[in-house]
Amino acid sequence: MSIADQLKKYGIDSAAAEKVEQKVQNAGNRRYFKTADGPQEFVGVVTDVFTKPGFNGQGTDYGVAFDVDGEEIVVAQGATAWVSSVQKANPAEGDVAVFRYGGKKDNKAGTNKYHDFSLTIAKRANAGEGFNPSTDTPF
Repeated sequence: MSIADQLKKYGIDSAAAEKVEQKVQNAGNRRYFKTADGPQEFVGVVTDVFTKPGFNGQGTDYGVAFDVDGEEIVVAQGATAWVSSVQKANPAEGDVAVFRYGGKKDNKAGTNKYHDFSLTIAKRANAGEGFNPSTDTPF
């Protein structure tokens, strides 16, 4: 019996049960972004948005999970540039987004380094629905 079928036995809505089953299946294809991996960029569909306690319980990490060609990539960071970008973009499940990490950069004064993150929403999902390329309009 599938996970979705088991969840339905507990009265969980069919669509929600299917979504949970998909997340469980994708967990095997999950990769966590690390700044040590260096500069990266990718385009994906947002599958989850969350917050969690930061490293050693300090501050809050803002997280966004993306489906990139069937691989789930999770970015959860507390870096100021990332937090600001996530708050400004206000991503939601189903949005098509562009993630970019440019590495560590010098600030304008050249006195400190910062992590160069950005999150750009390329297309918003319709309210209450998943992304549909044939009907959704560019953001």
